[in-house]
Amino acid sequence: ISSGVSSVVTKVTNVVNIQPGSLSGSIFSLIAACMGAGTLTMPYIVSKTGVIMGPVLILLGAIASYYAGMLIIKCSEITGKQTYEEFAFIAFGKTFSNIVSVCVLISLLGFATSYVALAKTLIPTALESTLGTDVLPVQFQNNKQGQFVDVSIFTFFM
Repeated sequence: ISSGVSSVVTKVTNVVNIQPGSLSGSIFSLIAACMGAGTLTMPYIVSKTGVIMGPVLILLGAIASYYAGMLIIKCSEITGKQTYEEFAFIAFGKTFSNIVSVCVLISLLGFATSYVALAKTLIPTALESTLGTDVLPVQFQNNKQGQFVDVSIFTFFM
């Protein structure tokens, strides 16, 4: 998935002329990582496969996703287990269950980190554009101190 996100980010940054390492480039990379490669590549796929085949492929992907979800539900009903780790333990044993646990943990930490990084950038900007810099105390303005305060509050309530 990350290679898919990287290729999409590279293609879009070349078209839009976003400089790597710039603030706009970093924000775009973060949004691409949060949304996933699938969401960003759908228009590209339709443009390459055509108006007929593109929606057909998207529909096939939706059907495959629905079927996978139904398989997970069926596994839950048959085994009485409710987590990926429990499924992995029944199907493949303790070692694979531990591997699945680590993968889920890494994924969740990545999501949380992405949200915090996004909040650090977006909250001060949104506050300034909504209320104006003359109304906001310096602790909430779009500076390092404001980003730190805003992300601390966001993290506390997350």
